[in-house]
Amino acid sequence: MSTEKEITLASEIYKMAVDLQEQGKCDEALEAYERAVKLNPQDARAWNNIGVIFCKQDRYEEAIAAYNKAIDIDSKAALIWFNKGFTLEIGFKEYYGALKAYNMAISIYLRYIDAWVGKARVLGPYAIALRQCKPLTKPSN
Repeated sequence: MSTEKEITLASEIYKMAVDLQEQGKCDEALEAYERAVKLNPQDARAWNNIGVIFCKQDRYEEAIAAYNKAIDIDSKAALIWFNKGFTLEIGFKEYYGALKAYNMAISIYLRYIDAWVGKARVLGPYAIALRQCKPLTKPSN
């Protein structure tokens, strides 16, 4: 359990990390986020942003692990579910898992347009595959 002082310091480091990330200094931001979660492991926002940076660096397994930690802390954060879905879709082509994550984001925030777009993207390959399947019929005698 983090002390109040550690949580305060972690919050300051988190803000610095966000600034670094916005400046495109992802490696430095990642180091800062990691320091923040070391001080306050219950910061879902920091875990989410760690996942975002890992995803941008094509470190998809690490991104999913970070999102899962964030979800364990705050399972009602639609953004985290969206980011997990995006990483599953883009990084792993794991469309079923991505669809589940997008659906979770939508169930939390119905007007989450990006999640709806992600869901449509994921369903697209399934729709194409279904159209290419021939229905099973009994052979005629």
